[in-house]
Amino acid sequence: MFGLRIARHRIFESNVPMPVLVPPCMHFDLYDPFHGGEMARNERVKFSREMGIDWFMTRPEVRNAIPPAYTEWLGRRVLEQLGRK
Repeated sequence: MFGLRIARHRIFESNVPMPVLVPPCMHFDLYDPFHGGEMARNERVKFSREMGIDWFMTRPEVRNAIPPAYTEWLGRRVLEQLGRK
């Protein structure tokens, strides 16, 4: 989703109308830090990079983070609904 090589399926609730997010995502050629060993070398750094996070976060924070691309998309939809394009 959003051009990222990760699968971060999320459901967002909103008090403004939101169109369907995007077409179904494709699950191939994804970076998958959740399988292949819990203590994968540089997992935090690799996962941050794949999600577009360029600031320091701990490993648990990165694993629970919402990618900035999602936040940007949601913010634009809200601004469109508020008429502040």
